[in-house]
Amino acid sequence: MKLPGWLIIGLSLLVGLAPSAVTAQPTQSAEMRCTGELDAVVAAVFAAADQRTTRDLCRPEVQQVSIPAGDGELIKINPDALPKVGAIQFYGLAGFYNVVQAYRMRDGEVEPLSSVAPDALRPSDWIVLSGRYDALVLRSPGAEMSFTGETVGFSSPAGTPLVFEAVVAPKRSLAAIHPEWDNLEFAHLWNWLGALAGLIEQTIVALHEMTGLSWGITILLFAVALKIILLPTSLLTVRLQQSVDRHQSILAPQLAEIKANYKGEEAHNRIMAAHKALGITPFYTLKPMLVTAIHIPILVALFAALGEMSEFDGVSFLWIDDLSLPDTVGTLEFALPGLGDRISLLPFVMTAATVASALLVRDPSVHADVLKSRKRNLYFMAAGFFLLFYPFPAVMVYYFTLANILHTVFQQFSKPSPS
Repeated sequence: MKLPGWLIIGLSLLVGLAPSAVTAQPTQSAEMRCTGELDAVVAAVFAAADQRTTRDLCRPEVQQVSIPAGDGELIKINPDALPKVGAIQFYGLAGFYNVVQAYRMRDGEVEPLSSVAPDALRPSDWIVLSGRYDALVLRSPGAEMSFTGETVGFSSPAGTPLVFEAVVAPKRSLAAIHPEWDNLEFAHLWNWLGALAGLIEQTIVALHEMTGLSWGITILLFAVALKIILLPTSLLTVRLQQSVDRHQSILAPQLAEIKANYKGEEAHNRIMAAHKALGITPFYTLKPMLVTAIHIPILVALFAALGEMSEFDGVSFLWIDDLSLPDTVGTLEFALPGLGDRISLLPFVMTAATVASALLVRDPSVHADVLKSRKRNLYFMAAGFFLLFYPFPAVMVYYFTLANILHTVFQQFSKPSPS
């Protein structure tokens, strides 16, 4: 899918406002986390037996870790050894953040380790264990590697020490350590989608550094800016939807009469004739959705960026204690399937914004049945997004709430054109 040129230019301009601010650098919180938790994890990973040594890998360079000679035994590295999100358990689709992904990198190409045949691993391949914010990247050129689906194994001939080249670092800083690692941060996305997520991430960071405002206000400014950039598609969608509404209002009584008086092929022929008389096909209602589909890859990239930006780790905003975690105002004594045991307020605010948008849908020129159908669809969408976003990090729900509010405001200013 090729993104519109004006969209790419718009996002590029936002980034270009502060070119010096978008260089990927580890944040202070990331450095603190690296010198604390990750050192202990690296020690646990490599100190598999007495007298085995490890080193501080939390430095911006690839280092060597030598494990003294053994008896040719297999050294196993469990992907779950990498820190994820602390003691917080995510539920539902947000359970993605509980998982450490394992990848094989060869010649700059990244692929899931689970899809690589065990006998296809080479000593020169980099193994990447990627958590939510950080990654462990390592290889052992003189060793044989294996992957069981749960652990990565390295072995060397008896009497030969295992020497690893390894680094643990925030994912965003990996490109500065090794030029071929620039696509590791969003390795779970297609390359072009990962590049878009990286651009969005850099834009948000640049906007924060330029304004000096809180992260919550920065997200608000970014939401407004993105709404302005996407305004041409929004206006086109409105025009197409108005056209659909007008045609549906004309067709509604005709179709009702046809369905009441005719059956089978005769009804079908009359329905097709009614559409043809208006110069449309039965698929004319898909036009607004096709334009709206342009937004989908942008939203996917945006949520990927928001969910994996360590800048939100520990950041509070309004009543939210930590933007990187689900909004929590209380807990239940039991866990709801897919939702968990946390009581969150923000998803209710998000849903209320969507319901308000549905209640404000009024157009005297549109047939009552058509308006009723649109409102019903919005209510179903509100319920669906509530269940979908409830267990996700607060920053993602906060952005979607802002997007709903901005859409409602835009909807009030985009008056229907005369019939």
